[in-house]
Amino acid sequence: MEQANLPGYRRVLLLGRHGLLGSDLWSEFDRRKWSITGPKRGEFDPLIEADRLRLARRSLGEFDWVVNAAAYTDVDGAESHVTEAMAGNAILPGALAASCAQTGWKFLHVCSDYVYDGAKGSPYTESDPMAPLSIYGKSKMMGAQNVLGTLPEAVVIRTSWLYGVHGRSFPRTLVEAFEAGKALKVVSDQSGCPTSTRDLARVIADVIAMGPAGGTYHACGPETRTWHGLATETLTHWCSLAGKDPPNVEACTTHDWPTAAKRPASTVLSTAKLEALGIAPMRSLAESLAEFARSLRDEKTPEG
Repeated sequence: MEQANLPGYRRVLLLGRHGLLGSDLWSEFDRRKWSITGPKRGEFDPLIEADRLRLARRSLGEFDWVVNAAAYTDVDGAESHVTEAMAGNAILPGALAASCAQTGWKFLHVCSDYVYDGAKGSPYTESDPMAPLSIYGKSKMMGAQNVLGTLPEAVVIRTSWLYGVHGRSFPRTLVEAFEAGKALKVVSDQSGCPTSTRDLARVIADVIAMGPAGGTYHACGPETRTWHGLATETLTHWCSLAGKDPPNVEACTTHDWPTAAKRPASTVLSTAKLEALGIAPMRSLAESLAEFARSLRDEKTPEG
């Protein structure tokens, strides 16, 4: 039997394959024996008309799904690099959606919890109005709007507080600061749902395999933490691997730790809509953080 005829087989064009999430998406798709095309930066740019024509003419291949994990992710940097943030997070997703509308391929785009202002006081659902506080959040909001406005049958996955071993994330930065002997002070009045990129990659692959109706779906870790709480748990797991006592992490307020971009106070997301499809929830934070710590240790330990 040809592989293309196997149940659940997919042909995927993956944008952002070397990023924090994209690396784990590639591994998950590969584990499922799917056909994956992941052009490197400089090989394909949806903002360039000639490259969009290549896509429309199927020069890059024939696909079932296009998955966009590429993004401008510097939240504070976006405040002074508005053009770059809007190009990467707002214009590019819309261009990809337009190409998929031409070819008939399905499209999945990854969005952010920072589209919300954090003032609701309870978990956000997909129908709650977006009210971003930062340029980054605004660019992600516009990206989701451009995608669904261009291609209503597209799937937008909104997630939060990503961490993994294949790129920069808060837990990695924290561990590196601890190992460098730096004093640790972390904000304790912002809360969200920490999300393992490995777990999110599995959920996204499940969504692609299912092919649900178009629209927005929340997908994130099952537990709520503050940044301070996440810091404490991360270092507990990290230190347990080396038999060390975890350090004291000083708590501070948002007011004590000013940043260029304003952050929402609480962006806890409800995942009930996704779970109603039968998609299995992600692992507990303890389990995914323990795996993250082990993977980071293995990466930092020289072979031999």
